[in-house]
Amino acid sequence: QGVQALVEAQKPDAPIPRRAIDLLHRAERIDPKQPEVLWYLGLVEAQAGHVDAAQGYWRRVLDVLPPDSPDRKTVTDAIDAVKKE
Repeated sequence: QGVQALVEAQKPDAPIPRRAIDLLHRAERIDPKQPEVLWYLGLVEAQAGHVDAAQGYWRRVLDVLPPDSPDRKTVTDAIDAVKKE
């Protein structure tokens, strides 16, 4: 919740704030299968130009999403998008 508020307060293409990144890593240690946390950590890595790390986080999101989740397309699109950059 705190991370979401920090991220939503930013402009869409602005880097995720350091404080939010720290909270995301803490949340990942507590629950390494939380899709929202993994999504944002992938976004952090993509913004930093770390394509393999971003894809790794987003593949982990796919591993925990239900097969019929509408979010799967968003995640696969993100994986494909960073491949092209």
